[in-house]
Amino acid sequence: MSELERVEGWGLSTASLCHVARPTDADGVRKAFSEAAERGMTVGLRGAGRSYGDASQNDGGLLLDLCGWNSVQAWDPETGIARVDPGVTVAQLWERVVQDGWWPKVVSGTMTPTLGGAAAMNIHGKNAYKVGTIGDWIQGFDLISPSGDLHCSRDENSDVFHAAIGGFGELGVM
Repeated sequence: MSELERVEGWGLSTASLCHVARPTDADGVRKAFSEAAERGMTVGLRGAGRSYGDASQNDGGLLLDLCGWNSVQAWDPETGIARVDPGVTVAQLWERVVQDGWWPKVVSGTMTPTLGGAAAMNIHGKNAYKVGTIGDWIQGFDLISPSGDLHCSRDENSDVFHAAIGGFGELGVM
């Protein structure tokens, strides 16, 4: 775990001092949760830091920066379904799918948010009136929390699925 680092919000309107961990896989997230618990620290999540205000900060606590966990694990051009790590940005997904004639259904005003952060904030795009929010297009995810891992979908652990989408990362890492 790092010494305190200055972490700024999008637009540089807010800043805080946080201990920052940069896990690149599920085991790294679990280790960070464990270390935070041992030290009695709160944990906040950060993707690309594109949230307004201080939503992607955790003053004095542990901040998990998930930008380095950013692979597109699977892409099916027949169905348009992708499996991604939480640090994959909208731009990275777009770069992968556009060559097959696809475009992400929900694109915010910038292509730089991570998909984990987009799901945690349940972002919308300019076409929300027509396609809804990003949560409307998520089929499932694995949730890593301090109390353990859980697979969530509309049918499996659906209460947690719906609580985590738009839940600001309060339940864990999707």
